Amino acid sequence: MNLSYIKLGIATLLPVILSVILFLLDNRTGFSKLNNIIKQAIFGVLFGALAIVGTEWGIPFNGAQANVRDGAVLCAGLFFGGPAGIIAGFIGAAERWISVAWGVGSFTRIACTLSTLFAGFYSALLRRYLFENKKPGMLISLAIGVVIEVFHLTMVFITNMNEPIRAMAVVRACTGPMILANGLCVMLASIALSLTKKEHTRFSRAKEHISRTVQRWLLVTVLLAFAATSYFVFSLQNTIATVQADSLLDLALKEVASDIQDASDDHLLSITWSIAKEFQGGDLKPLCERYDVSEINIVNEKGTIIQTSQPLFINYNMGSGEQSSEFLCLLEDTQEYAQKYGPVSYDPSISRKYAGVKTDYGFIQVGYDAEVFQKDIDSVVVGITKNRHVGESGYILILDRDYQVVSAPDDYKKTSFAEEARNNILPKVNTTFEMTLDQPYYCRYDSAEGYYIISLMPTAEAFRLRNIALYVNAFMEILVFAILFLLIFFLIKRVVVNK
Repeated sequence: MNLSYIKLGIATLLPVILSVILFLLDNRTGFSKLNNIIKQAIFGVLFGALAIVGTEWGIPFNGAQANVRDGAVLCAGLFFGGPAGIIAGFIGAAERWISVAWGVGSFTRIACTLSTLFAGFYSALLRRYLFENKKPGMLISLAIGVVIEVFHLTMVFITNMNEPIRAMAVVRACTGPMILANGLCVMLASIALSLTKKEHTRFSRAKEHISRTVQRWLLVTVLLAFAATSYFVFSLQNTIATVQADSLLDLALKEVASDIQDASDDHLLSITWSIAKEFQGGDLKPLCERYDVSEINIVNEKGTIIQTSQPLFINYNMGSGEQSSEFLCLLEDTQEYAQKYGPVSYDPSISRKYAGVKTDYGFIQVGYDAEVFQKDIDSVVVGITKNRHVGESGYILILDRDYQVVSAPDDYKKTSFAEEARNNILPKVNTTFEMTLDQPYYCRYDSAEGYYIISLMPTAEAFRLRNIALYVNAFMEILVFAILFLLIFFLIKRVVVNK
């Protein structure tokens, strides 16, 4: 087991052990005859020393320290007196403030210091006004420890609002160990003191039973309300995060598809203009071979193919098909037009990319197949994704028709998605799916000009803002429900239990 966790565990148990020792001293020895002010000072200093141990034996993480400092302060205030808790809080807070000098996390310095001070005053007020100088029960002790740590972690967000991502990383790492350690510390101390000797109570058994029942059912009600609201917020934030991720992935796809389209259009239009200038009549096949294109069509002012490198297309009316009719704009004021790669009207089993330019006799149309135009623009496509990002750390991949990667970031290692395609891991276009490469990703893909474009965003990044919102919301709800619990219980206690 990691030494840091062992030390944290020991620091969790030390306030429990000290509580038992001090309780026995105060009830079975001459220590009880000391002046109460002196005893409170002794209690406060001893638990303050354990708060220092809790700090120094914490688990360091990214400028923070997962610790059990607050547990010692709470034990002092809840079990031995308000002044003792305040003194312990001041000692623990002061040491935490200066501890950055020898390497204890500076990022959470303010949050930790304020929270430790608050723990001292909070425990003093609870003991004096809620528990009336009696020891709280096991579950209430646990709840108090949890609430203080939630307050502590919330302060990390509040005091570092200019660095929410780093604050989130710290809170996420510290939430488990700190809530568990401090909650257990206070709860175990309550159990240990109960087993050692029950404290004297001024309540009758009936009133004590009423008090415990009110505490229990009020706590159950608060927990159910917290669970319901947390589930609702989680569902809402999860939906928002998913929609935002889809939006970012789609935006990246559209931008890259547009760039590929533009590169393809520019390249074919450049070839078409060159052919138009060079054509003086005669056989078109030599021009096809020279420019490495699949098809050249000469179209008259009526939209009919009057000369072609493909004999089957002669006398074909361009207005008779949806794909070919798009080029009739060249018979009006349009000077050039490039079309997306797709099936041709004459024979849908053939897919080509066409471009046309206006001429004195009508227009000239040039088309080429995927193999040719991909070869021509591969050099352009390769550079399209180099400096593109999806979000902060996502990226774009471009695959050819065989699912081989033709454009990717410089440090990308995977070269083919053919296996994923065969195994139907790549679903329909414009559908979000998950894929694990170096880490889990959310992905969407689309096609453009015979290429496949995949946009990828790490799932951790996609849900980062959601997680921050969930943590902050959960912490704030716990604090609000804790305040409501205290107010309602205090009111019921004063109006019902104490009557």
